[in-house]
Amino acid sequence: MFKVQQSFDLRPTLRAATNLEAKYGFDGLVAARADGNLTVIADIVQSSSDCRDFLKAIEGVPLASFMPELLAAIDPHIQALAGIDPDSPQPQSGGETMPFKDYYARLYRIGTGWLGWSPETTWNATAKEILEAYSGHLEMLKAIYGSADDTDESRPTDRPENAKFDRAALAQLKLMAG
Repeated sequence: MFKVQQSFDLRPTLRAATNLEAKYGFDGLVAARADGNLTVIADIVQSSSDCRDFLKAIEGVPLASFMPELLAAIDPHIQALAGIDPDSPQPQSGGETMPFKDYYARLYRIGTGWLGWSPETTWNATAKEILEAYSGHLEMLKAIYGSADDTDESRPTDRPENAKFDRAALAQLKLMAG
């Protein structure tokens, strides 16, 4: 949480990330932060919080009184907007590389398609939340249906291994049900 005249939390939502990347690119965001560009920093804050007029909120407040704290909060926030977990002890690697625009489109498709979230829920989720929910969804599907790399020993044993249904038994079940 960051406080000037009002306090607000920076939340790296998919909507904020998509809008900021389209407007500045991540190189531009990093460069603006390094330069202390107050206009871009204000846009980051306004896109990522409920503070809709950051420049008005800091009116009359000396920059030296809040800028170091704000810049310290912006660094991990920009990383989170890029889908990097700033709290992770080791860098994530091994995945495919793609432009941020494509990455955000993919996250949106995962949220609204695979997870069945509404567009609003997806836009308000963070990259980390979407990817964690997707991972949980895949784990659930693997638990239910198994996976190609499962061996017979690793599959759930809550059903008989050699259970077979013949057509006559299925036809009889249909008759009983209907």
